[in-house]
Amino acid sequence: MAESIKFSWDKVEDAVLYEIEVYSAPELTGRLKIEQLTKPTTKITSGPGQIFFRVRYKDAYSRWSDFSNISTITIKPKKIPVIVVEEKKPSVEIKTEAVSELEPQVSAQPEEVIIRAPWDFEWQLTPVYSTFNLTSESVKINESLLILMLGLQKKLGTLILGGDFNFNAIDKGVRPNDYGITLGKNFYQYFTLKAGVGYYTLTVDSNELNSDIKLYYYSLSVSFEKEITQRLLLRLSPTVKVWSPFTNYSTQLRAHLAYTPNWLNSNSYIDFFAGYKSWSFESEIETLNTTQLHSGIGFIKQF
Repeated sequence: MAESIKFSWDKVEDAVLYEIEVYSAPELTGRLKIEQLTKPTTKITSGPGQIFFRVRYKDAYSRWSDFSNISTITIKPKKIPVIVVEEKKPSVEIKTEAVSELEPQVSAQPEEVIIRAPWDFEWQLTPVYSTFNLTSESVKINESLLILMLGLQKKLGTLILGGDFNFNAIDKGVRPNDYGITLGKNFYQYFTLKAGVGYYTLTVDSNELNSDIKLYYYSLSVSFEKEITQRLLLRLSPTVKVWSPFTNYSTQLRAHLAYTPNWLNSNSYIDFFAGYKSWSFESEIETLNTTQLHSGIGFIKQF
């Protein structure tokens, strides 16, 4: 005998759509139902036995969360009324036993979905190891640097306001510093377009060259994010910066792997990245070119 079962789970902030999948086997075979809902509740009709289900949600940026862990509902069969017929009496006496309630008791509640929720505020702290190759007609410098990168981001509706502050953590002959702000917007499920402005300084102390280069720049970048597993995220971020005057420019490509270990909150993760950067600067007295290979490990916390 089929039962009508009501499902409900906690509402998730920023969720615009929920999806529930129900199966007849723990291996997620024998699908009984798949449904997308705007509210965290639905009903399903099923016979006695066990059913297995999981849920996920979509946020305002059209990004789906991971599915929750598989939960189980045990449906107990109703007890069939017992009919007793007395031979000597023409009438039939029917004795019935108590029937279980229509909505069976759920043996397990859906477990928490592990997902990096759409953040309202995010900060990061990242030490960066960089090889800095500075070349010109009068100077050639190759150094290894430790750069400290601080980042802040804030969600403003569908927009993203960010700030980056990169400065040298070890006093070397070459000291690059970069301070900038960006404004971004998600324009497709996995892509974010960002535009920004900033201020860059390069201090070089050597016998051949002792100068400070200070430039304002305009930047444009596209980031691609895709979850590989429940706790591993891939991010690619090519960036182009054009300085004033516009004959000066830089290009950069970074690949990130964001990992959330079991001992970290789902809104925090460790960021591993490696990248390549090159830029060219021309002035009336000097032409400088640099290439940088850099890598780093950072901690990112979302609120």
